[in-house]
Amino acid sequence: TRVIQLYNHRSGANRTGEYRVQADTEDGFAPGTGSLATHHSADSNRDGRIDADELLRVIELFNYRSGTVRTGEYHAAPGTEDGFAPGPGAVPAGFALIPAGTFTMGDNLDGTALPTHAVTMPAFYLARTKTTWAEWVAVRDWAVTNGYTDLASVGAGKANTHPVQMVSWYEVVKWLNAKSEKDGLMPVYYTNDAQTAVYRTGSVGVTNTQVKWTANGYRLPTEAEWEYAARGGLVGGRFPWGDTITHSQANYYALWPNTNLSYDLNPTSGYHPTYNTGIGTDPFTSPVASFAANSYGLFDMAGNVFDWCWDWSGSYGSAAVTAPLGPASGTRRIIRGGGWGFSAIDCRSASRVDAGPVDRDAIIGFRAVRSSVE
Repeated sequence: TRVIQLYNHRSGANRTGEYRVQADTEDGFAPGTGSLATHHSADSNRDGRIDADELLRVIELFNYRSGTVRTGEYHAAPGTEDGFAPGPGAVPAGFALIPAGTFTMGDNLDGTALPTHAVTMPAFYLARTKTTWAEWVAVRDWAVTNGYTDLASVGAGKANTHPVQMVSWYEVVKWLNAKSEKDGLMPVYYTNDAQTAVYRTGSVGVTNTQVKWTANGYRLPTEAEWEYAARGGLVGGRFPWGDTITHSQANYYALWPNTNLSYDLNPTSGYHPTYNTGIGTDPFTSPVASFAANSYGLFDMAGNVFDWCWDWSGSYGSAAVTAPLGPASGTRRIIRGGGWGFSAIDCRSASRVDAGPVDRDAIIGFRAVRSSVE
């Protein structure tokens, strides 16, 4: 309400003390008096309450700009009139700012990621690397003494700098909540629609409604966020860097038998020779950031281990969408990016693979997202 008052209780630079609904203005309000006998003017759906989305809309309209220029994001700024300022603010350590924009999701290159469709995304932060074994252990050990009791002894990693693996979707989501609480941030995942019961234990099928999408804590990327970030602004590329792949660019199983992939140009077949430590010693993961980053500064968006995503697995349509969250329900969750034991097919930016949310696999890890709103 304070934000609404600050920006709507004025005429130019002059405070008026009241405002009214006016449909042809940018935010649907105008200074001055009007008929507000039944509903507050911020109550856009007229349900008798101002919810977080309605308040956020007012904040966005006036803070997503620098002067008269839209910026696409804002950040917390104590000392300003409303506590916010335009621009992304300081990028959290270990994260990259993924700018707002529109991209084509899917591709027509190989006929396996159709239909292509336009997706518009707000800005967000994505971890530059996959979560390492050392990072997992540090949070896990804190978590088990702070209410996350079933994370004890969960997970595996070949070395501290290698990605964690053998973690289910449920375990990852709980770990992300634990990291949020450990770092003094607002958790993202809850077990009730009112978003008051933090998800800490059990295998809970958290719904879209039970996710506090505007929280400043850690979460999994949506499938659309993941693909948008993986492409790094490259239009139409098969991989984050272009249309062909070799072991100089990613940790994957080259020249998978009988696939005849024209875009896999590696001179030899098999596991990456640098990380293949021999029979019985798998997984053949690599230290995170062993290969060049994409244009957004993200490492391993192709190969090493798959990344868990938020979305249930399901088909998508051809219509343009904004910040999609995937199907409302399902039985399997999306994983993206390919891995050390999978072929070049799965390393493609548009490739879609799924796994059961209870599955633990040495080929699946994850990376964290934070909303750009602080």
